[in-house]
Amino acid sequence: MFVVKQGSNIVYNDLDSDQINGVADDKLYRNVDLFVINTAQANPLLKCVIVIPPLIYGISTGLFNCASFQIPVLIRTALKRGKVEMIGPGEATWDSVHIGDVVDAYITLMDQLLAAYGPDAKPN
Repeated sequence: MFVVKQGSNIVYNDLDSDQINGVADDKLYRNVDLFVINTAQANPLLKCVIVIPPLIYGISTGLFNCASFQIPVLIRTALKRGKVEMIGPGEATWDSVHIGDVVDAYITLMDQLLAAYGPDAKPN
């Protein structure tokens, strides 16, 4: 995912570990990221990947959380306020991905992790 932050020329890139590791500790879900990162650093056998997809749309077929979180919140807010609002001049972007593509990404990720490490993983 590549996002250009409004008011800045910084392009955020998921493949840039310095940017990912430099996220401020007070950001939403950062405590979970730090738990995963610190646990992986403490256990060399633990291989982990943090996946932070953008807005996910589509109908889930899973057992849990079959509905979008963001879309209903946006709709309720617009109905409550009687209008759809935007921040600033409306130049910000919000990437989106279909739930089926997220599932495919997770499957590919798991296949790659198993191929690289498998059940016989050794410490680095």
